Amino acid sequence: MTKMRSAFSIKIVLGWFIIYSFLWILLAEGAGLAFGVIVVITSSIISLYLTPSPPSFRLRYLPHFVIFFVMEMAIGGWDVARRAISPSLPIKPNWVVYSLQDSPEHIKLMLSALVGLMPGTLSTQYKNQQLYLHVLDSTQDWQTGVTKLEQQLIRLMGVTKK
Repeated sequence: MTKMRSAFSIKIVLGWFIIYSFLWILLAEGAGLAFGVIVVITSSIISLYLTPSPPSFRLRYLPHFVIFFVMEMAIGGWDVARRAISPSLPIKPNWVVYSLQDSPEHIKLMLSALVGLMPGTLSTQYKNQQLYLHVLDSTQDWQTGVTKLEQQLIRLMGVTKK
């Protein structure tokens, strides 16, 4: 393996390591750290051979993205908890459609996955530049949150607008 190919492989494994670490911490809530490290390292190495390359990241935007995402989750979680405790607060669940920006496939997939982690929203599919969502209260401004998340992902993943 050439020196350039070796450096490229390390970069790919590191990219997958960051993605899998973030997902493990988020989904396992910090539990099972020792097992998580083993799973994340193994998954990162396997991903090197199963896929061409992970999405690129602009690491300087990662802290801002994490803060944004955690804040959105906290605000959404608080809203859902309030509605569960106080039946007088309105809910109007509904299926809605969000028009996606013209961005690469991996951004759309990541957006679809991350929207489902935010309280009160669930994405079901996307096709023809449309993301189909179920929202807890369709009278609220759900579009702004999804648009901000999509813009954050585009900035984080180094995609320039056409």
